[in-house]
Amino acid sequence: MNHSLNNHAMPLWRQIQQKLKQEIFDGVHEPGERLPTELSLAKRFGVNRHTVRHAVTGLVELGIIRVEQGRGMFVQEHVLFYPISKRTRFTETVEKQNRSRGRRIVSTDTVKANSRISESLRILRGRPVIQLVSIAEVDDRPVSVSSNYFDKSRFPDMAKYALETLSITESLNRCGIYDYFRKSTRVTTRMPTRAEAESLKQPHTRPVLKSESIDMDENGDPIGYAETLWAGERVKLVFDTTD
Repeated sequence: MNHSLNNHAMPLWRQIQQKLKQEIFDGVHEPGERLPTELSLAKRFGVNRHTVRHAVTGLVELGIIRVEQGRGMFVQEHVLFYPISKRTRFTETVEKQNRSRGRRIVSTDTVKANSRISESLRILRGRPVIQLVSIAEVDDRPVSVSSNYFDKSRFPDMAKYALETLSITESLNRCGIYDYFRKSTRVTTRMPTRAEAESLKQPHTRPVLKSESIDMDENGDPIGYAETLWAGERVKLVFDTTD
């Protein structure tokens, strides 16, 4: 038995699935690479092929790997696997998969918090918030368009730092937030507007994923609310429940 499968509270197939998924996220298996056969994986983990097949089925359903009849199992190429977890970080995720990344700040503005923003940031409706609109790119292709909101009274220089660093994490560091955590993420699908589709460089007839997320500081206080549109054919959002 492979000693890496030692979580007695988790089924063996789930442990194998989590390990293979993490290896793909970490760049051990690159996009387009053929994975070991079911028999090889069964020998590696000391289980039967049925257990491996159960693990593989879940990875196929998540869009992380594909199975080609007569050829084997392959890591999906040209797709960014984006785990949604307690510590979700765009830069770390992209670099682990050996992809190039970039961010463009489209606009910065001060707006009044609507009911959704005020509820997420626990501030009064109508209070000034900083809005950052940015486009994230992977391998020079846009993968998302985000609107991030921050309480202006708490983060008065957030827009300035974002323009200087092109990084939300680095901007928060400059504001004195050295670590933060994901409180919640809600994902839906919808059709994009023509302007949104143009920003993502995709047909306006192709659906996009929309995520709404809230980040909090180490004290459990909300620091940011974001609404993000993802190019569904270039990104797979994977919810990581191991944290």
